[in-house]
Amino acid sequence: MTANPIQIRRRTPLPVMACAVYPYFSGHSLRLTMSRSHVSIWRWAQRLGPVLGSFGADPRDVHRIFVDETMVNVGGTSALIWVAFEPDLRAMLDFHVSWRGNSIDAYLFIRRLVHKYGGVPIYTDGAGWYADACRWVGVEHVVYGIL
Repeated sequence: MTANPIQIRRRTPLPVMACAVYPYFSGHSLRLTMSRSHVSIWRWAQRLGPVLGSFGADPRDVHRIFVDETMVNVGGTSALIWVAFEPDLRAMLDFHVSWRGNSIDAYLFIRRLVHKYGGVPIYTDGAGWYADACRWVGVEHVVYGIL
């Protein structure tokens, strides 16, 4: 039996890294954040810290929120990472992980954003679940291309 001298590293997608370091920047232990090596998560935190270290913003400064989601593979299972961003402040406000992409998951995320930052307009890419979620929460929904 011959050992394979070439090792192929499978890189962790950036959204998964962000998901792993978010609890750390929220004050939790590296060992409690994700089923990855705490050393890996510490390295990600060092790399991503300047960008992700300032989650959230003063609610008085948030005037609009851009929301988008991306599909990632987590241990062979598809998951959605939903992200909220305030472009004027260049601040990531929050994110949410779910196993489905539907109006209920969008509603839960947007409701949390409205609770934290008030009823500011929510800008999205126009996926159907955002319109329902914004209507249920009672906030203005704007599609990106129609500014």
